[in-house]
Amino acid sequence: MVSGVRLAAAFAHALPVLAASAFLVACGPQGPPVAVEASHPMRTWIEAGSATPRPYVSPYEAVAGCPEALASPESVDRVIERGCGPVRVTADYRLDAGSLTIEPGARLEFEAGAGLFVGFQDKARLELRGEEGAPVVLTAADPEPKAGAWEGLRLFKGAAGSSLSHVEIEYAGDRERSGLYVAAPDVSVEHTSLRACAGTAVHVHGDGWLSRYHANTLRELSSPVAMLITPDSAAGFAGENSFPAGSRIHVLKGFFRRRGRWGNPGIPFIITGVIDVAGDAERAAVLEFEAGVELRFKENAYINVGYYDPGELIAVGRVDAPITFTSADATQAGAWMGVKLWKRAVARFDHVVFEHGGRELDRGVLFANGGARLSVVHSTFRNNRAGAVLYGRDLFLEAFENNTFAQHERALVISPSNLGRVDASNLFEGGRVEVKAGSITRDTRWRPLEAPVELLGDILVTAGATLTIEAGTRLRVRDGFYLDVGEELGALARKREDEDEHDILDVSGSLVMQGTPERPITMTGVAAERRGTWGSIVVHGSARSCSIEHVNIESAGGDAAIEVLAGASAQISHVSCARCVSPTLKWSCNANVRSEGLRALEGTPAAAASPTCSTGASSRSLERVGPQ
Repeated sequence: MVSGVRLAAAFAHALPVLAASAFLVACGPQGPPVAVEASHPMRTWIEAGSATPRPYVSPYEAVAGCPEALASPESVDRVIERGCGPVRVTADYRLDAGSLTIEPGARLEFEAGAGLFVGFQDKARLELRGEEGAPVVLTAADPEPKAGAWEGLRLFKGAAGSSLSHVEIEYAGDRERSGLYVAAPDVSVEHTSLRACAGTAVHVHGDGWLSRYHANTLRELSSPVAMLITPDSAAGFAGENSFPAGSRIHVLKGFFRRRGRWGNPGIPFIITGVIDVAGDAERAAVLEFEAGVELRFKENAYINVGYYDPGELIAVGRVDAPITFTSADATQAGAWMGVKLWKRAVARFDHVVFEHGGRELDRGVLFANGGARLSVVHSTFRNNRAGAVLYGRDLFLEAFENNTFAQHERALVISPSNLGRVDASNLFEGGRVEVKAGSITRDTRWRPLEAPVELLGDILVTAGATLTIEAGTRLRVRDGFYLDVGEELGALARKREDEDEHDILDVSGSLVMQGTPERPITMTGVAAERRGTWGSIVVHGSARSCSIEHVNIESAGGDAAIEVLAGASAQISHVSCARCVSPTLKWSCNANVRSEGLRALEGTPAAAASPTCSTGASSRSLERVGPQ
């Protein structure tokens, strides 16, 4: 069948002698339906996007019964009937086109080097229809067989839609080829046993994928790699599969473009390369992981979401069955890359473990930027070179709470606005939170975190936003840092052409620092013992009323630790500055400032510096400024 055509096998007319062929699928050449002939059963298919079936008649000869042997390539609609066998396969039996159905209890015995190949040249479908207590058996003809006694079952691209149910495959494969090789899409394997296979038991390759893999048993394998599969195939796992102890499933690199869920096979998935979760312009790909799934990544492997086209990643575990992202080879930090979310990504992580990753220090084990949307709750980050790195102007963090970071120096790197989404319930166990330079353009509230918060570069509060910093917050700032509230009046002329009208017209901002006597806000340089390592807090004329209360500042430079420019309004109370090179507070003429309780400590030259104003300054305004 052509891609996108789902075939439903059914007979509208059939001679009694052909009743056993009723399973056959439509796999003939394209073109208009041909006339119904008595010797060929009519079937229907449903074309993609249509609910209207159209009749189709197979052009291939219908053959039913129990053949003595199979060897030559053929194009037929063949049924090997219930209980047939043993049917000897003396050389490679190749079904080039048509269909092959094997009914319950039938047995095929393969001589050395022989195999069963389906769909190599044209469209052909295989249906192995065993039943409980009457499986279809594919085995070796050798009376004393060993693993690799025959070549195995191969489903090539033309075998789309094939299915195996209640099948026993034994003694097949070799070191390079598996007992069951699948290069066909939409293949179902259920209640099937593979044992004593040489090499990997199941290998899904290229465009092949398993639509369903359920209640199967793999045993007596010669390789610890039980299966080698495509990303799409992992979404076919439906549980209740059995694997040898210590075995694993290798997932090949490639695209996941569907909507599907990786079930928990009970053994690890080994991620061998880059997996891209990307749908198309019409629909996002959605990859979900079942609780308890363990993914182990090779050194250069990672999951990429939403880089090319929209993609969604859902990893929701449980307390007793977390989803684990870890290394396949080592337990040191940076042993693998991580999970990367781009501008077309949506992701949800709940009860997830990220460990031994973050090979790229600037990306961390969980990276997100651009227009990505994500939620991270009840998750554990441990022993990564860097934990979560979440930044970008349009990144939206829906929730970040009840997470634990252990064995990190850089636990969390985040944008200024998204720091407001980081809840105080997160535990950082000695690591630090780094805040990248950037703008705050929506109302943001920074809560006190268990870890120190380190501000890496200048932060601008603008576009009418208010930054609120709660009592008890500890801020460390890198050398040269400035916190600007509102923008300079000349900023309009410097606006980039790609910024929207709201950003251009509204350059106001507000800062509210709500410390208390018992829980002051602290703001100090990274090298706290040095003087003047960073700039200052600058309240520009476009700023709306600001309030800075019970704040302890250290090591500030600039013209003052807090500078209020002309036209701005601010209330400053109980602020101290230690080891600062300039006064604690300075204001300009025509600034509206109320202040009290200012202190200059450890060499800071003054608590306040009043302005020297020109004749045109408002005397009323001057009377209202200065320390109280």
